[in-house]
Amino acid sequence: MRPIPYLALAVAVLSALLGAPSEGLAGPKRTGFVGRTQSTGTGGIGILGFNLLCHIEFPGTRMCDAEEVAKTVNPPPAQEFGIGVKAWVRPSLADVNNILTSSPADCDDWTSSSGDGLALHGQDFTVSYGAIKPVPCNVFRPVACCVP
Repeated sequence: MRPIPYLALAVAVLSALLGAPSEGLAGPKRTGFVGRTQSTGTGGIGILGFNLLCHIEFPGTRMCDAEEVAKTVNPPPAQEFGIGVKAWVRPSLADVNNILTSSPADCDDWTSSSGDGLALHGQDFTVSYGAIKPVPCNVFRPVACCVP
């Protein structure tokens, strides 16, 4: 194993603590949908639980919000996502294509398995790949993961 220079280690630790990108000012921050987890949970797993599922399967990622999905360039192919799969997505502050209604569709802040939450849909006979629609919170689903 190659030793990490102290300065690089200090930058990495500070970046993790402060949320700053470790690559410095090299360019614009990349965001976007990278895939969905194989692991699943109901809407009551909590936002940190969803983030952890993403980070375990796609290191450095977290649960997507609807706006990130809408702005993704070069998403994974529909076949990779899965036919008829629905993956949890956080509502974003921006109302993307009027997805959000008067209730935020977030399973009561991701603390409950009742009500509705948002999900990114894989293609099936009724919905095209990439649609984001409300789904029941009591069903185990994978999580849509994005690079922050």
